[in-house]
Amino acid sequence: MHFSPNFQFKRTVRRTQLCCVALACVLAGPALAETSPWYVGAALGYSHDSNVFRLPDTLASIAAPGLSDSITSATLLGGLDQTIGRQRLYGNATLRDNRFANHRALDNTGYGLKLGLDWSTVERLSGNLNLMANRELAFLNPDSGVPTLTRANIARTGQIDGSLRYGLVARWQLEGSFGHRAIGYSAPEYRSRENRESWASLGLRYRPSGALGLGLAWRQGQGRFPQFSTLASGAFEADRYRSRNLDLTADWIASGASSLNARLSSGRLTHSLAAQRDYSGLTGELRWLWRPTGKLLVTTTLARETGQEFGAGTSFFVTGTDLSRTVNGLRLLAEHELSGKLKLSAGLSRSRRALVDTESTILGVPFTVAGADTTNAASLGLRWAATRSTQLSCDYSHERRSTDGQLSQAYGVNVIGCNGQFTLQ
Repeated sequence: MHFSPNFQFKRTVRRTQLCCVALACVLAGPALAETSPWYVGAALGYSHDSNVFRLPDTLASIAAPGLSDSITSATLLGGLDQTIGRQRLYGNATLRDNRFANHRALDNTGYGLKLGLDWSTVERLSGNLNLMANRELAFLNPDSGVPTLTRANIARTGQIDGSLRYGLVARWQLEGSFGHRAIGYSAPEYRSRENRESWASLGLRYRPSGALGLGLAWRQGQGRFPQFSTLASGAFEADRYRSRNLDLTADWIASGASSLNARLSSGRLTHSLAAQRDYSGLTGELRWLWRPTGKLLVTTTLARETGQEFGAGTSFFVTGTDLSRTVNGLRLLAEHELSGKLKLSAGLSRSRRALVDTESTILGVPFTVAGADTTNAASLGLRWAATRSTQLSCDYSHERRSTDGQLSQAYGVNVIGCNGQFTLQ
């Protein structure tokens, strides 16, 4: 019996949702006998987007009258956080309704489900398990071969991941992790970007002191784009890929005000069809948390990843599926507590993607086209916790992309909005 890729994706997300509900029902029962760990609430937001369709600069001036829009978002939310003996169960759920003032075709409803379990035994065994499902409007940045849509394109994501740790002698620990992710889109034009991916890792961790931890692990993954290309018969051909990485990790508490987390990976990524995106070399991430005062926290993150790893959500610049070969990124985020109820945040980020694609001549001979783009972004936010149950926030963000070559399109966008949230626990 043959199942379509779209059916397989829906089945993956449905299983994730059922696992979330089942795990919550099994583990939440004992928690209800204690102080209620549950909370429920509602939120209402209003925002203005200056470039809803992320149109390139060459078209923005022509389409300026219909380029921007205002969005009203209503959200119902709930969650739990409960310790049960040595275990901790936590999760949240949101139901969102988004309405556009002018572009009614973009109106959509979405949801977010997340459930996690941290567990440990009396001895040396511990771990965690996380389940997630999400449905939202996909604001994909325009790339080569991807059209700009004037209707809603819904992104659906399902993921399960976990880790297992076993304490060995002295300061040594054995660690393993696993995960599976599926990303799909409602618009047929974006089906070539639907992705399925699984990964696992196994390694050792050594902690010579309370301030320093070192790790060495082997990480391997495989995935596919089920509808990457269309054959003459109308059938789809999948692009399958494999990744292998040796990860060296370290975490260091330099002082009471400074800590560092680092990962350096040497690996190889190979594709069955998109061979031009194969990569062999170093990737990694460095994160520095600095708290110069009791009220100010500055987080600096420097990363280099392949497109798969960036698009999968392991970093912070790209959402959805990213088809770049490599991405180099830098982000600065500062959070300052102006008072016990008021917090100000500001961020700057810059990412540069190396892009490759395969095109054909009139005679059908394939050749590789290369390019690059750079995206700069800035954000500013203010949070006011008026009461324990009420929070008001306003945010502003600016993003601009410049391009080098024909594989990407330059654009700029400004988004400003405010949101009010009320919760009961």
